[in-house]
Amino acid sequence: MAGRKGEKHWRDALMLAVHRIREGKDQRPILAELADKCVEMALDGDMQAIKEIGDRLDGKAPQAIIGDNENPVGIQMIERVIVDAAKATD
Repeated sequence: MAGRKGEKHWRDALMLAVHRIREGKDQRPILAELADKCVEMALDGDMQAIKEIGDRLDGKAPQAIIGDNENPVGIQMIERVIVDAAKATD
């Protein structure tokens, strides 16, 4: 059975792991090592690493909401509901 709503065990375990400090001469958090590795991969031309850095620094590109003749994008106006609700309280 899954955990209670809001419990994220995998996330919690990863947070602990990436903030752990390695023992030895390189005493940086593991998260710093991962970031360095991502930058190295991007510099080597890895497009996924380049995209990841861009998404993290600039944010993901917005997605257009489009439709076509058979499936137009519908925008539901709620103005009438607000007006009707205001009339009901008069």
